[in-house]
Amino acid sequence: MIRPYALAADTLNLGVIRERRTAAVLATLGVDYPYGYEGDQFEALAALAAGATA
Repeated sequence: MIRPYALAADTLNLGVIRERRTAAVLATLGVDYPYGYEGDQFEALAALAAGATA
């Protein structure tokens, strides 16, 4: 038997990788695919823009 060197909880979430790959493929086709992930810089930019217009 081969023991796992990385626990499943410590590995990356494959759903995030799939979504990023989907966005990259669609971008090469010229399709704008909005996606986000927890902690991305767009949340901070949106909050900054909302504060600037208010």
